[in-house]
Amino acid sequence: MVRGSRWRNRWVALQSRFAEAETQGASEKDLDRLIAECLSDEYRSGTPARFSAEQMTQIIALACEKPADSGYPVT
Repeated sequence: MVRGSRWRNRWVALQSRFAEAETQGASEKDLDRLIAECLSDEYRSGTPARFSAEQMTQIIALACEKPADSGYPVT
């Protein structure tokens, strides 16, 4: 597949949705939401997340602390 053609093909395939929204009098906000929806990534399978959202929050919080605050000297 030619680089970028996947997005172009998705955009062309969705032209009828844009035209329909415009003829129904969709607001700028509605059109922006539709564009964002159309440009978002499609679902991709893969391995499940290794960390929960709570664990990720704890990891980020720890990473943002100064090492000395956790008792680790910085040399």
